[in-house]
Amino acid sequence: MSGSGFLAVDPGAAERAAAACRGQIARLDEHIRAVRDLVDPDFGACALGRGLTGKFTDKRTASDGLIARLVLARSGLDAAARHFESTARAYRDNEEGAAAALRGVGRA
Repeated sequence: MSGSGFLAVDPGAAERAAAACRGQIARLDEHIRAVRDLVDPDFGACALGRGLTGKFTDKRTASDGLIARLVLARSGLDAAARHFESTARAYRDNEEGAAAALRGVGRA
């Protein structure tokens, strides 16, 4: 916060934060691809083996499994990156508008 009680954002800092989010998204995309490419285990045809196979497969593919959690993290980072980008754009547009208005002062 600035001394006046208003929040001030450095557009460059917001752009760097967005870039950091995008970098983490790229890393998550690699992990998501790797996890999706894993071969399901085969612990055998007996009841215990089928149970273990299902258990370990579900750890990866279930609605609350690893893939879903990685995709959720990716979605959160993407939302944050888009927010930082729009914040930076809004502040730059506001600064440019203020600068243009100031250039016009006294030109009447």
